Amino acid sequence: MGKVGVCEYVLSWLYILPMAVFLVFTLIGGQWKQWYPLSYVLKTGVVAVLLIVLWSCYTRIRWTHGWLGVGAGILGTVQWIGMEQLFMSHDFFSWTRVSFESAEKFRENAFRPDEFFQSFGWMWAFILIRWAGSFLVVPVMEELFWRDFVWRTLASPSDFRLHEVGGIRSDGCLGRSIVVRDRSCSVVDGHRMGFADRMVVAQDP
Repeated sequence: MGKVGVCEYVLSWLYILPMAVFLVFTLIGGQWKQWYPLSYVLKTGVVAVLLIVLWSCYTRIRWTHGWLGVGAGILGTVQWIGMEQLFMSHDFFSWTRVSFESAEKFRENAFRPDEFFQSFGWMWAFILIRWAGSFLVVPVMEELFWRDFVWRTLASPSDFRLHEVGGIRSDGCLGRSIVVRDRSCSVVDGHRMGFADRMVVAQDP
């Protein structure tokens, strides 16, 4: 492996590391429910520190089409809620939803901070950290991993840096739609999110 290959290998792991740490703590919290609060606090803090320390290694973010992202986000939120309401209220669209058994199992296993914490203060401290992790840490981590690294690697396997952020490829659009679809309760909504997300990136090279 030449010098360029070594640098590419090391850089790839700098993108993978925050996501890997996040998933390890997520696995711990999922397997051992009593450790869920601590695992969430740790993964939020550790990943935040990693992103700050490694920030200079990542592709510089440019906000040349920020307005397009805001518009897509607002439109997507309105569309998602409306579509979910439509699908949930008509039996014809039952194939787009998770099964009743899966939904019930999810409700039974859901973490309830008001039951877990004895202290009102600790409960709200955890909730605030949970919110902060959801809208400050996780979005940045996922954007760097998926958009900056994975999709560019699909486009240019030998060196993802050769493919600009925002370059359009059909496999990237399809891959994003499949991944988001699998994380969404609705098959149709997941594909819509995936394609919309990928096209917004395509406008911001």
